[in-house]
Amino acid sequence: MLVKKTDQVRALVAQRDYAGALRIASKFRMLAADDKKALVMAHECRHSPDFYRQLGLDTDALQQKGITVLQRLYG
Repeated sequence: MLVKKTDQVRALVAQRDYAGALRIASKFRMLAADDKKALVMAHECRHSPDFYRQLGLDTDALQQKGITVLQRLYG
C-alpha cells in the first residue's frame, strides 16, 4: 500500500518532527505562494543556517513561520 506524501507530512507533524516534515512539504507544488515560500525558506534555513544569517535573515523566525504553516495545513 502506498503512503501519500501528505499523509507522511501529517504523521511527521503529529510526531513534532518538523525537519522531516519540512523536507517533504517544501517540495509540494499545489500550495499557496506564501505558504510555499514559508516552507521552502524554513527548510533552507534548517539546512544552511549560516548562509542565511550572512544574508541578514532571522533564521529562527523563518523556521518558526514554516512550522506554523505546517501546523496550520497538516496539524
